[in-house]
Amino acid sequence: MNLAIIGCSYSNFWDGKIFGHTYPKLIADDYPDANVYDASIGGAGNDSCYLRLRNIEKNFGPIDKIIVQLTLPYRSTIVLTKKAIKSLMPWSHKENYYYGSDNIKGLILLTQGQAKNAQFLSRWKQQFGGHTLALDYYKAWTTTYDSHWQTQKEIDLINSKYGEENVLFFSWVKEDGMVNLPENYIGSVQEHFGVGMEKYKIDNAYHFNKDGHKAVYEWLKPHITKNW
Repeated sequence: MNLAIIGCSYSNFWDGKIFGHTYPKLIADDYPDANVYDASIGGAGNDSCYLRLRNIEKNFGPIDKIIVQLTLPYRSTIVLTKKAIKSLMPWSHKENYYYGSDNIKGLILLTQGQAKNAQFLSRWKQQFGGHTLALDYYKAWTTTYDSHWQTQKEIDLINSKYGEENVLFFSWVKEDGMVNLPENYIGSVQEHFGVGMEKYKIDNAYHFNKDGHKAVYEWLKPHITKNW
């Protein structure tokens, strides 16, 4: 079985420096006969979920099962070249656990924080010169419904292409009702753990430590076992 996991920094190991202890790795440990492809990328938006699935398919072949951790709204992905579909990031692996590095190529990941970051703005000018109107558009875009619509399209596309029975959706932060969530959406980490999130967080953004990732896996596990 080939299992793809899509998420943002909540799912990967970079922020907490907990390689080997995230819930994607725990899944790989529990399913040694499965290849687990962890395409969680810090700062990535929901609009890049399918792009990352295509990257896995281009590099490793067909995907059988998918777990998608939906992230915060108002994130946007700019794909610079067609080559990014296959060469999005370098892949490494440890036994049956495959993980991408944070050396992202061919993409610009726009978040509200980055749009104000001096280092990001410097890189933007290197790429596009004086063309900064797109950043003004992005700031206006965050006041619209469009980011929610991009999420809706990704959910519908993934379910349609891969089959609802093969996909599991969840969120880290409680959804705000702006997206029609499918039957294979099981809820959010925030709703499940409530104030219990406090004991697992490593920062005010609620990235989790290794005990928190273990708890998330224990929450996901019955759904994985039931469906797969």
